[in-house]
Amino acid sequence: MKIIIRILGLSLLLMGSATAIVKAQPDSSSKPSEERLMELIKNDQIKLELSEEQKEPYAEIVLKYADKLKALKNSSGSRESKRKEAGELKNAKDEEMRGLLSKKQFESYVLIQKERWEKMKQRRKR
Repeated sequence: MKIIIRILGLSLLLMGSATAIVKAQPDSSSKPSEERLMELIKNDQIKLELSEEQKEPYAEIVLKYADKLKALKNSSGSRESKRKEAGELKNAKDEEMRGLLSKKQFESYVLIQKERWEKMKQRRKR
């Protein structure tokens, strides 16, 4: 039961992160989603104080999982199966990030993701 709750929580966090990435800036709705995503990646690179060697792999990881989430969103399947797969994608992304980032950077990365999740939840309440 705890595993199911964790998977659901992680799934929601992953979906919230993706939604927050797309909706991060209120005045950016006229920009294509890829452009907004690239802006968020650049902001993350600054916040995380990434080295030049980390910047490209970081962007590649984010874009890879954004594409996978988009494909998942547009796929057929039950809501539950999509949540489960989204949780698995989040775990895989986090593991890749853990391998790329220092411990301090990864902790900051997790905080950024949580903040985006909270912002997304606030927008949904409106």
